[in-house]
This record gives sequence, structure tokens and C-alpha cells, in this order.
Amino acid sequence: GGLDGDDVAAVVEACTRGSAWCPDLDPEVLVVVLAGALGIHEDEPRPLAALVVARHAALLAATLLATSARGLDAHLDAALAELARAETVEMP
Repeated sequence: GGLDGDDVAAVVEACTRGSAWCPDLDPEVLVVVLAGALGIHEDEPRPLAALVVARHAALLAATLLATSARGLDAHLDAALAELARAETVEMP
């Protein structure tokens, strides 16, 4: 019912292979970006420049969109619907 280490490894591997043209690609940064997107944070995060994180996030997003059975519109609709739902939930 969720993601496991093999899923994360597959995404990082696909992104690394598909982005081989990018000389600054660092699979470890891809893992940091993916973990951050999933809400998993290290106790002592590795200091990374914002541009490095942004570049790797864009490559990761492009890879995920290219391998997804759903189109960009479907992903955006789902993300916006989740934001709208979260805004209606009252905090205790």
C-alpha cells in the first residue's frame, strides 16, 4: 500500500539514466529531493544550494511525468484538489 526502498531506487535510477546528459547530476541529491517531497527529513540535512535542489527537483519531476500513465493535467488537478481539501480542514 505505499512506497518502499525499491520504488525509490527505481525512480532515482530512471532519473539518473534519463538525465545522463546533465553533468552535475548527483543521485544522492535526487534521494534528498525525493525524501523531502515525501516528508522524510534527515536529522542533520546535507547543506545544498537552492539551485542544485531546484535543478534536481525539475529533473525528478520530468522523469516522473514521463513515466506516469496520467498526464500533467491529472497530476495538477489532484494536487490542487488536495490543497483545497487541506485548506478546509480545521486544526484542533
